[in-house]
Amino acid sequence: MVAAAIIDDVLVGAIRYKFVTLKKDEDEALFGPDRPLGSFSSRIKVAYALGIYGPKTQHDLETLREIRNAFAHGRRQLSFETKEVAEMCKGLHCIKDIEGYKTLSGRALFNGAVELLMLYLTTKIGPYPPGIERITIEGITQLD
Repeated sequence: MVAAAIIDDVLVGAIRYKFVTLKKDEDEALFGPDRPLGSFSSRIKVAYALGIYGPKTQHDLETLREIRNAFAHGRRQLSFETKEVAEMCKGLHCIKDIEGYKTLSGRALFNGAVELLMLYLTTKIGPYPPGIERITIEGITQLD
């Protein structure tokens, strides 16, 4: 589940961008293991509370987290074609702009969602070039 870890790293960058500049020990006190922002779950909630993204993106990030946890901690053999996992992938908002998404495999949906969410979250890390208020990804209407 390397893809979820990459999303988590980009999410940390977006949160840090909203914060004042922290010293290394202050950053560790927030983002270190067993600290307030030490988990993917807590970062998803805080980023939403900071207004980094809206409820659809929060839903999709929570779904990716749940899928990652199911693979990492599940007691039975799972694949992206396992009914429950495939249904979770089909419920992602961001993939609904992918042409023919209803016919794609669970793995393809998951990979597409990771790619789109990573691109989207990187737009939340600034500063933007002069004259540009917000960078958008053309064609993505399902986020936020």
